[in-house]
Amino acid sequence: MENRDPSAIDQLMLELINVARANPQQEADRLLNGQLNEGVSPNSLITLAPKQPLAFNYYLIDSAYNHSSWMLANDIFSHTGIDNTTSQQRMARAGYEFIAPWGSGENIAWKGTTGDLDFNEFVIDNYTNLFVDENYPNRGHRVSLMRDEFQEVGIASLEGIFSLNGRDYNAVMTTQNFAYSKKDGAFLTGVIYTDEIIDDNFYSLGEGIANVRILAENLDTGDRIETVNFSTGGYSLFLPSGTYEISFIGNLDQDPADDIVKSKVTISDVNIKLDLATDDPNLATGILASPTENNETENPVEENNVGNESETNQSTDDLSMFMDTPIYRLQNLDRPGTYLYAGEEEVRNIGRNYPQFQLEGLAFNVSETADEDLLTIYRFRNQNIAGTYLFVGEEEKNNILDNYPNFILEGTAFHVIPPSSNQGNSIYRFQNSDLLGTYLFVGETEKNTILQDHSNFILEGTAFNVM
Repeated sequence: MENRDPSAIDQLMLELINVARANPQQEADRLLNGQLNEGVSPNSLITLAPKQPLAFNYYLIDSAYNHSSWMLANDIFSHTGIDNTTSQQRMARAGYEFIAPWGSGENIAWKGTTGDLDFNEFVIDNYTNLFVDENYPNRGHRVSLMRDEFQEVGIASLEGIFSLNGRDYNAVMTTQNFAYSKKDGAFLTGVIYTDEIIDDNFYSLGEGIANVRILAENLDTGDRIETVNFSTGGYSLFLPSGTYEISFIGNLDQDPADDIVKSKVTISDVNIKLDLATDDPNLATGILASPTENNETENPVEENNVGNESETNQSTDDLSMFMDTPIYRLQNLDRPGTYLYAGEEEVRNIGRNYPQFQLEGLAFNVSETADEDLLTIYRFRNQNIAGTYLFVGEEEKNNILDNYPNFILEGTAFHVIPPSSNQGNSIYRFQNSDLLGTYLFVGETEKNTILQDHSNFILEGTAFNVM
């Protein structure tokens, strides 16, 4: 299959992301009144240090493109995609090889209008909305954008009709797929551009220069590695650790002859960004400075939506990094005092088809992905009391299967932090003594209120820890 180059607008979004990663505080000053960690969980605070630049990966571009296409085609906005796949599964299907320690994450966003759509403006708005992340739990999209471990990315912003609640929107659907995988080396990445359309030392649409060879020669071994840049002007070149002379070879000044510009870089295990703007006066010397590490038609209706997922099995003691999937609490109005806990997609389905369940709001954040350090939680349905559910760990699951046939195992619900880890926030389990076999799961503050004011709820202990 032929590789799909990024589009110019996707290159622009990558440049915006990499500018933010190079100077997180500067981007917070621009978009968040300086509050870089506004709304971020204390366990996931973004540091002021520069983050390594992201490099495009063809497989991740494919997975992002396919998911944006699928969401538009099916009028579904979700991290659960074709064939009920997770984002990490879709990246692997596209061909990305995960070698431990690895990590992956996904941001999705869409913006739509019933009026005329400005595609470029909406794409930039999707980036802005993901970074600002207003009202999203723990600002998970911003945290993913600033996560230093990520090295590679695929971005796809597509235009199409997206239907929501019976209304058709002219929409832009964006998927960002992030990943890293064990490698001996890192990526040299950047963009080659004229800076003629907007003279601001930053890549703008229409400024990219294509068909440039990037040749890296290891100064110790003499080994050569090369690539040709994308049609957008961007490039990604993986290099084993070492010091290299980099040559850019191509028509850089729009005359008939090729030009050669050289630089020197040292590659360790962190990506390096080396841009080439052809209006740089130093290029006359042929030497580029070495980088450092580091709704009605008359009144259009607009919709902005963002969603986040982050999956990883990296070696880390900080289990909070896994907890990026929101779980919501719904009360069964047919049986007051009984509750269901569900993810985003199930909540939408319940809202459409089961009016007896009332959404109460966000309950907590969990992981969709299993890991040896996490506790798997299973969901049972009590068939004797319709619409009531129980969430348990492995040992209790086996006991229920052996002794309580009225509880039907529905499958894995999610993955959480074990209470023994002393990380995260405790979730406590209560049984409703007025309706035995029904349960409530709450945090510390609500636990204390229940103990004080609702004697029919019996505290059974700590169930698990979450964020």
